[in-house]
Amino acid sequence: MKNLLAATQTAVFRALKTLESDADLLAATGGKMKVYTHVPENVKPPFLKIGQLSSANEAEGYDQVERVTVEVIAIWRGAGNSGLLAMIHSAQAVLDGQEGLSEDAQIQPPYMLNKEVSEAAADGETYVGVINFEMLVEPAE
Repeated sequence: MKNLLAATQTAVFRALKTLESDADLLAATGGKMKVYTHVPENVKPPFLKIGQLSSANEAEGYDQVERVTVEVIAIWRGAGNSGLLAMIHSAQAVLDGQEGLSEDAQIQPPYMLNKEVSEAAADGETYVGVINFEMLVEPAE
């Protein structure tokens, strides 16, 4: 039995990691933006983090097919939320409908379920966005 959650997290991480060198996103975020599965201590925004992963069995019998939901969290600090909106848009662009995300598993093209953007936090300049994707995943043949 294949660990499909791990394969999915790795595939999503690799896709999002390409954004660290995306010229348009770097321009929108002041030349810096990182992607994490675990955010190290004392890291300052902007960054994307792979959040909650969940799966549901979609197989019949002994087959292994899972419907996986992946949460991507964006954290932005700055005047206004334009950097956050650019991060959310870029995450959607590299994941939504993309084929061939993994060699370790067969991942049907993810689709965006929903996205949310917060108001500024109490400091007046920290914003959080969440975008959720869903995809069917099964072991690679």
